[in-house]
Amino acid sequence: MKSDAFIGAVYAGVLAAIVSSVVQLGPILIGVQTISIVVVAAGIFLPIGQIFTPLGIILGIIGHLIIGAIWGIVLYAIFYIFGLDKSVQKGLLLGIFIWFFGTEMMRWNTTNYIIWGDIEQVWKLIHDMIFGTLLGYLVPQLAMQGASKAYPSGLLERNLIQPAYKPTPESDGNKNDT
Repeated sequence: MKSDAFIGAVYAGVLAAIVSSVVQLGPILIGVQTISIVVVAAGIFLPIGQIFTPLGIILGIIGHLIIGAIWGIVLYAIFYIFGLDKSVQKGLLLGIFIWFFGTEMMRWNTTNYIIWGDIEQVWKLIHDMIFGTLLGYLVPQLAMQGASKAYPSGLLERNLIQPAYKPTPESDGNKNDT
């Protein structure tokens, strides 16, 4: 039975979000980090006073998993266009981009809970790098089974490695077209 690539990319994003959040619990439990990414995700949906309620934690978890699924689809599209070579490294670079993008989104007030501290930003960067690396490993495993290593669709080759001018039958070889 052939697997659905879209569903596989969603599964990869959700699984990477779960694992990276569980890994994030370690620094929180030993006291070197104070804020979970789930709290930031809850701030997207709720005002600051409701983030730490049971409803806030549930919405934060759901929001974090949805965002993970979206990034799984984004990485699938990146692999579809640019190929599977060095997928873990591409995932790591995506994780660094996610950290930068998330930090900027917080500054644009897309969430009611903003991480400003330096140490918290470092831990968010570590979390996002783990998340991206996991995505880089999981998306090819769950969404791209059977794809070739380089350019599974040929999309990039078809669009970029074609002649700029394609002669039409009317203009092909007729130099007397005046």
